[in-house]
Amino acid sequence: MRLFPLLALLALAPLAGCQSDADVLASQFDQSCTVATDCVGVEELSVRGSMCTYRCPRSAINVNAKAAFDAAKQKAGAHCTSVAMPDCMSPGPIACSNGRCGYPAFDEDAFSSDVSSD
Repeated sequence: MRLFPLLALLALAPLAGCQSDADVLASQFDQSCTVATDCVGVEELSVRGSMCTYRCPRSAINVNAKAAFDAAKQKAGAHCTSVAMPDCMSPGPIACSNGRCGYPAFDEDAFSSDVSSD
């Protein structure tokens, strides 16, 4: 009789993984650069339970980190049953400032000087 609650918990354990929360953010990946062509824009992902929400592309990472970023988004969103994608305006040109990829239009403080863009 005492094994039943333990077995029930073990049976439900795989379902717990489907309800996890996760964010895939540009800041979790390499954002270093020398010039703007080292950078690529990305859509960040927020996962809450089975709901995926993509964010407008206002962040950038190093082009060499793009495959890992995409793989992390795919893994994080594998169990989503609902997806929200906002209407987004163009973020403007990507730039490299002080060795970091980004969009000057959305991070004025970091990109106020020393900007290299395409």
